Amino acid sequence: IIEQFRLQNSFEPVEILDKIPKPIDQNTFFKLKNFLSFASILIIFLTFYFLFIEMEKPTLDYALIPDIPETLEPIVEKESINLEKRELVKNEQKTLHEQIEEKILLSSAIASSKINQDSINQSVTLKFLKPTWLQLRDSKDEIVLSQLMTQNDEYTYDLKLKYSLTAGNAGNILVLIDNDTRGKIGDFGEVVDSIVIDSNFNN
Repeated sequence: IIEQFRLQNSFEPVEILDKIPKPIDQNTFFKLKNFLSFASILIIFLTFYFLFIEMEKPTLDYALIPDIPETLEPIVEKESINLEKRELVKNEQKTLHEQIEEKILLSSAIASSKINQDSINQSVTLKFLKPTWLQLRDSKDEIVLSQLMTQNDEYTYDLKLKYSLTAGNAGNILVLIDNDTRGKIGDFGEVVDSIVIDSNFNN
């Protein structure tokens, strides 16, 4: 105040500025705030892009469906067996040319003996679709096998042994003779006792 009073009442010339210069603001906080805002927007955009747009799914997504009711399981299993049969027949079919060559080269006597030999050497394979109790007895009624078989277990024996088969659930046992699918022992939930499988078995 004193300095202003002195200048106003002084006889010396005083330089009066037309414009008062703006103060120089050295504060960089405003610039830092702009940088932080831009960086936040960039991070949010990149996160959204990589999470929802660029994400690659290595496996397929499957819809959740309820389990198949037990009453429909025999139908589904029967269709799968029929499909396996068709595949086996398709893979094991011989060409027409090979069949003609066999008919020319082999006599009826040789063919007959071959068929008889094959029937003697036939093997039975029991494939278990689900856990099932199984018991096998030989011709002397002695127990050969008696245990709980787990899923995908297989048991193979010679057809000529004529084992009698007892099982807790016939619908879980698939019969193959020389790798030819012949069907299941029985229906789903059926208990079978002392069944002997022969070469003509088909279900």
